[in-house]
Amino acid sequence: MSTQELAAAIAIAATTLDAPTPAVISTRLSPLLRSGRLEKRPREGAKHGHGSTMEYRLTTAF
Repeated sequence: MSTQELAAAIAIAATTLDAPTPAVISTRLSPLLRSGRLEKRPREGAKHGHGSTMEYRLTTAF
């Protein structure tokens, strides 16, 4: 999922909370990226400058 998709999913699931911005999502995911439990890679078929070009994927089960 991209940061925009994660932000939208959180906003839908948690209607009593303010929707997070993609920047907030990226900041919160940083520890998972550093620990190797999450990877960030180019989105398949994405064209630079047109929406989200990167996506996050879990590398292991929590």
